[in-house]
Amino acid sequence: MKRLIILLSFFLLGVSPLRPQTPEGGSVADIDGNIYRTVIISRYEWMAENLKTTSYRNGLKITGITDSIAWQRLVIGAFCWYNNDESNAKIYGALNNWYAVNTGMLCPDGWRVPTDEEWKFLEGFTDSRYGMGDPVWNRSGGRGTETGLVLKNKSEWMGFSVRCIRDKQRP
Repeated sequence: MKRLIILLSFFLLGVSPLRPQTPEGGSVADIDGNIYRTVIISRYEWMAENLKTTSYRNGLKITGITDSIAWQRLVIGAFCWYNNDESNAKIYGALNNWYAVNTGMLCPDGWRVPTDEEWKFLEGFTDSRYGMGDPVWNRSGGRGTETGLVLKNKSEWMGFSVRCIRDKQRP
């Protein structure tokens, strides 16, 4: 459940230093045709936008749920819109339960949901106090607290959900 909360609520705030750095592309499409900007951070390419798909990458539809009690009782993959308002999809994307995430079928072909180690990499990459691999940082409970501040855009708050990742493509 903790991992689901992290996946659903980890919002990177506006990205100044993380503009797409790939010479070509800098975007990826999901099965529903939504286009997402991407950014390169060291050895990974991350989606820089919230995942909005309502279908698994094999084309099967993900169950949409609006009832919060039904949501809590689910044992199948499902999604909902923030505040049950589809107009929130642009800002927050589709919020998926663990069953949907755990299928391994949410991200576009060649992409995956980041592991905890990959989240740690992102957090450590942006942490000026401890940095990647520091044992104090890893057990301090404050892991990644600087990430949002470091990646924040000064002009506006944009809810980036780093949902899918892939290994950086060689040029």
